[in-house]
Amino acid sequence: MSDELDYQGARVRLKGDTLNLTDMWRASGSDTQKQPAKWHALQQAADFIGYIAGTLGKTESLLIWTKEGRGGGTWAHWQIGMAYAKYLSPAFHAWCNSIVRAHMERRATGNFQSQVIERLDRIEHRVDTLEQRLPQRRREITRTTRLYLADATLALGGRCPCCGRVDVVAADGNVLNAEFDHFYSNQLPSEDHSWLICLACHSNLTTGKLPRTEADVHFKSFQLRRAALMAVLDTESATGED
Repeated sequence: MSDELDYQGARVRLKGDTLNLTDMWRASGSDTQKQPAKWHALQQAADFIGYIAGTLGKTESLLIWTKEGRGGGTWAHWQIGMAYAKYLSPAFHAWCNSIVRAHMERRATGNFQSQVIERLDRIEHRVDTLEQRLPQRRREITRTTRLYLADATLALGGRCPCCGRVDVVAADGNVLNAEFDHFYSNQLPSEDHSWLICLACHSNLTTGKLPRTEADVHFKSFQLRRAALMAVLDTESATGED
């Protein structure tokens, strides 16, 4: 089943992570020189499609194809559709870059959030098992991971993701009265298992004054927002359309 968006009274169908390029061509004015097949034949289009195929690890036939009959037309992955919109017209491309991109990224983020939550639950289960089987041996959070977490926290507002009240990263990227915390276990120091929080929250978690079971919702929220931010940045980097 496909969804539809409206551009000045013309429909543009969407299905999963794909757009109907034929609908896009019609909506932008039906210029006979800019039909999907003619754009697809251009070297620039072929190069871009090849790049997206390599990035996503899929064959080109799974990313752009033509369907005959009812509900037909040329369909393509939405990132390819964005490139085609740029070729069609500046006004249509601006609309797609705002409305279509937002629609697709909301859909992707919704799916992504459920995947991240499931992944975090699996991590928590593995940690419980490891703690029962292995001797406790602290593994320090690396400098690279610390810099990454500080950058991510700053991009998300710079405040402590646990209490949300205290600034923990300055605008220049310097850490302010904060600690990097191993959330699940001090044996797991990656960005998926740690965060940067204010001194008060770190003290409360370390001493047990704030049970980690109560802070779990805040940690998972931070990880969701961090992962969604990275997904958006990766998409913008892949498309080159920001």
